[in-house]
Amino acid sequence: MRRAGPKSRARASLRAALLGAAAAGMACTTPGLVPVEDGRLLMGTVLDVSLLVPAERVLESRELLREIFDEVAALESLASRFDPDGALVRLNARAGEGAEPVDPRLEAMLRQAVRARERTSGAFDVTVGPLVLLWIDAAERDRAPSTDEIQAALARVGGPIVFEPEGRAALARPGMSVDLGGLAKGVALDRAVELLRADRVPRALLSFGRSSLWAGGQNWRLAIQSDDGDWLGMVELRDQALSMSSSLSQSSWIEGVRYGHVVDPRSGMALRERRLALVVADSATDAEVLSTALLVLDEDEGREVVAGYGAEAWVRSASGTSWHTPGWPRASGFRPLEAPPPRTGAATGASRADLRPGA
Repeated sequence: MRRAGPKSRARASLRAALLGAAAAGMACTTPGLVPVEDGRLLMGTVLDVSLLVPAERVLESRELLREIFDEVAALESLASRFDPDGALVRLNARAGEGAEPVDPRLEAMLRQAVRARERTSGAFDVTVGPLVLLWIDAAERDRAPSTDEIQAALARVGGPIVFEPEGRAALARPGMSVDLGGLAKGVALDRAVELLRADRVPRALLSFGRSSLWAGGQNWRLAIQSDDGDWLGMVELRDQALSMSSSLSQSSWIEGVRYGHVVDPRSGMALRERRLALVVADSATDAEVLSTALLVLDEDEGREVVAGYGAEAWVRSASGTSWHTPGWPRASGFRPLEAPPPRTGAATGASRADLRPGA
């Protein structure tokens, strides 16, 4: 499960700033359509939305962008674990004390999280909060958690999230803490896509921190760059979501050992080995869940979980070896890159969107 403090989220925001220009170059290659673009700092990173619409729809499309950002801001308010007045903070504070009313949108996210934990055999678990806090504290003290401390935190992970009638929910065990993290980002992208489809927007590219995106209406060719600066390849997406996660895109040194920002909710350990996961799926939420889970699953487990979702994935390990699901080449159009791609490509429709792992 990912963890990110305010400073790391700010760094992710800076990395996202180039996407709008890349998408604008792509728009120029599409006769009869003009670009309508904007970006907003949300959920600790930047949500960039690039629409290609007929000229007569520019004004209404700008209104649609505002609606999308407002919807995502509302979801952020519900899902944030940093807002002291937020709904999730209140739910966490009442862990073990019984149910309380929750917003239907927060309840829906929690139900999705419960299903994700079941479908990934616990590799993706939003109740990982106590472990996240333990490792954040360890980095601040420069002292690795003891076995006893890890076991004490694990005892508060994996407990039931209880749903009661009339929109009430509870965290069953004292000390439980939910961190919706990437799941909320995926839910926000899926909600934005719903709004785009309802408004019949012909073509769109949405990127959340350049680590999660949805590409629709045409074939979008995008370059992928790893967190260590290597150009991995190009993908070609149409009406698909893609998520990219890396175990060491953020890291801390604790007693001279580098630990990544991902904690395995099953063992309680922060990851030390570099691993990169790319997932293509119909749903941005599914892609987010899977790209995170694949950082802690072995190959056999990963293949089984991804197949259960009907998605496709590519995973690269620290040694440089990689594996992918059978349908990955067809679903992603992935091809390796040996040099940086051009900023835009009028002839090929290529766009250097610099997709990278995010916070």
